[in-house]
Amino acid sequence: MGKSRPMSRILFRESLSPGGTGLVGAGYIFDKGPPHEVRERTLKVYALVYVLDGGGWYADTRGERPLRAGDCLVLFPGLTHSYYRKDSPRWDECFLMFSGGVFEQLERDRLIARDRPVLSPGLKPPLVAAFDGVIQEFVRERLLDGAILAARVHLLLAELAAAHRAAALGGEEAFASRARALVEENLAAPCDFRAVARRMNLSYERFRKRFVQELGMPPAKYRVRRRIDRAKTLLAEGRLPLKAVAERLGYCDLYFFCRQFKQETGVTPGAFRRSV
Repeated sequence: MGKSRPMSRILFRESLSPGGTGLVGAGYIFDKGPPHEVRERTLKVYALVYVLDGGGWYADTRGERPLRAGDCLVLFPGLTHSYYRKDSPRWDECFLMFSGGVFEQLERDRLIARDRPVLSPGLKPPLVAAFDGVIQEFVRERLLDGAILAARVHLLLAELAAAHRAAALGGEEAFASRARALVEENLAAPCDFRAVARRMNLSYERFRKRFVQELGMPPAKYRVRRRIDRAKTLLAEGRLPLKAVAERLGYCDLYFFCRQFKQETGVTPGAFRRSV
């Protein structure tokens, strides 16, 4: 009693037939209670963990490395690992757990590798949406065909790897980090994107074009996605009524908030809260 636990939505299916390919687990963890920790765990399947907010540390036999929002863990069967929040104020994640020969081939081809378990693609709404899409289909038990699953997860892995490489080249980091921070300032208030462009010493047209190139969508769309991501956290914590969640994020119209939430996630805010 007295200690809060991480808010989560974690789903698992029956184990696959030998040699089968499929998604065996998926969900979200929204945690700002006691530090979220996974210690000395060894999986029998592959997993992707995308850090949405907060951060912490990852460790395996090769050592320890920091994690932050926008990093993605690739976890491998048979590899003992740990990850934990430590002194970070929170840890929010979405995750997928999957198995099958096609993913073993991806490892043999080194699209994924045990010596680079942490990818740093940055916090990109298209990637969050890709995770959301697979998780929601899993919740509804729609994604039953192994070939479809393999294609979806293979594409997601390729997009994560490509975004990681782009960030590693250094072309994105300085611009994208500052642009994201400015666009996300005070999600409850209107954002003057032309003023943001001026703060970046760019014309609005140049700022918008570069934002789309490096983050995959216009700044206004990105801001909507981040407001909805924040709404998901507030809904998962479960204390505020829907109207208060909408107001906290600057929506004066509850109907508009619910409509926009469903457009971005495929479910209503109430349905999302019930699933968590």
